[in-house]
Formats: sequence, C-alpha cells, structure tokens
Amino acid sequence: MATFKDNENREWTLYIDIQAARDIRKQLGVDILDIVDGLNRIAADPVLLVDVLWMLVAQQAERLQISDEDFGRSLRGEAIEAACDAFMDALTDFSPPRQRRILTQLRSMTTGLQETLAGLAEKNPMLMAILLNAGRGEPSPATPESSASTPDTSPSAN
Repeated sequence: MATFKDNENREWTLYIDIQAARDIRKQLGVDILDIVDGLNRIAADPVLLVDVLWMLVAQQAERLQISDEDFGRSLRGEAIEAACDAFMDALTDFSPPRQRRILTQLRSMTTGLQETLAGLAEKNPMLMAILLNAGRGEPSPATPESSASTPDTSPSAN
C-alpha cells in the first residue's frame, strides 16, 4: 500500500481501483489511468493533484473528521512531494505488468530530468528562468516582452 504523511504528521493510505478511477474521472474530469494526458494534467496542477488525493482518502478523512479544506491545508512542501510519490506508487501497484514497467521507466526518467534541471538552476539561474518561462508561453527575461519594445525598421516605418 502506498502511504504518505501530511504536514500534520497524519499518515494517509492510497489505494486505486477501477471504481476510484471512475469516480475521479466523473467528478474531476481527469482520467488518472491515462498516463499521457491524465498524468500530465495532474503533474502540472497541484490543486488537481490534491483534489485527486482527497478523493482517494475521503473515507479515511471522514473517520478522522478532517475536512477537504483541512486536508488541502496540510499539504505543502515535502508533504506534497511525498503525496505525489505515493500517488504514483498506488497507480503503479494498480496497473497491469506492461503498464507498470512503463510507469516505472517514466518515473525514473522524470526523476533524472528533475535532478538535471535542479543542477542547471544552481549553475545558471538565467537559463533556468528561460526554460521555465518557455513552457508557460511567457516572455523570458532574456527576450523582449513584445514587438513594441523593438524598433520598427521596416521600409514603411522610414
């Protein structure tokens, strides 16, 4: 069983089955079994991750009389990383053998990429800012924010 501790030191157990996946898809509109689109959405949105986690622990929380708001407040920093790891462990445990291998390889590659990016950020913070902003479609610190900041040198401007 996949477990994690929140910032209040409460331990939560995550278990994924078809009914949990069905309920999450219906209520949150994300397919946690879709290892491309579903996992990308969850990875990119910590609020969605916590909503998914809440659905997986709601019965435990009810027994402990913990609201979804209190649960959400208890996840930050290391606890949210531990919760994400536990979610991936639960998803891997649920998956059939072939998909389990893919998930294991994906996690390994993701961990390697995160370590590489962290090293890059330490060595060259400006490059890291450019890479992060490029993924968001925002201007990077090294590029003009708009064409308005660049003089118009076209023949019609003269």
